[in-house]
Amino acid sequence: MWETVVNTALTMLVGLLVTAIFNGAINVPKKKKAENAKREEDWRLLKKGIQALLKNDLKVRYDYWLDQRYAPEDAREDLEAEYQVYHSLGKNGVMDGRRSRFLALPTEPPEEMEV
Repeated sequence: MWETVVNTALTMLVGLLVTAIFNGAINVPKKKKAENAKREEDWRLLKKGIQALLKNDLKVRYDYWLDQRYAPEDAREDLEAEYQVYHSLGKNGVMDGRRSRFLALPTEPPEEMEV
């Protein structure tokens, strides 16, 4: 009788163990895939947000210097470094025109502006 109880218990335990192993083997890759997809989406949104912030800052700063009608070397270096980061994030044709006009500005203020 004890032999039957032990055999039944062992059979059930082995069955549960095998089920748990296969269940884990099937569900773990699905879970990892879902986690990776979430991580990729989060990364995409972060990049998009950073690009939007950089675009706004570049626009404001380019427009300021375009209104001044000149751009000193330190402003050029600053904005060019920021633009390169923005540019590396992709899809940035919107700022190319402003950047070109900014880079075409003289480095010294126009004579009528000098005090």
